Amino acid sequence: MARRGIQKAAVALAAKTVRTAWVLMARGESYRMAVAV
Repeated sequence: MARRGIQKAAVALAAKTVRTAWVLMARGESYRMAVAV
């Protein structure tokens, strides 16, 4: 059971990364890290 949770987390993180990359490519922008205030 615990292993399934790790796999879900890995897939969720990968999906988030892909969405971010897709938006950056679609907009033609480069990645900018958010500045902590």
